[in-house]
Amino acid sequence: MSDESTVQQPRKGSGLLTYGGVLLGLCVLYVLSTGPVLKLCDSARNVPDAVETFYTPLIYLYMNVPFAQEFFDWYFKLWGFEV
Repeated sequence: MSDESTVQQPRKGSGLLTYGGVLLGLCVLYVLSTGPVLKLCDSARNVPDAVETFYTPLIYLYMNVPFAQEFFDWYFKLWGFEV
């Protein structure tokens, strides 16, 4: 005989938090993927058009938000690139 009081029911509302965490994680991966992608392309000047299109939102931020430009300059330097 099973005791129903020991069966754990899923908490309501935890799905939204999980989806938010996954979305945040994907955004972080999107931003941080720029370093390895540049490394694979061998330079910022050899980036295929499809890759440039995929990263257009980040290019916009780089061109228009000083903090984003400082971050990416620092991050690309870690990967061995001077932009």
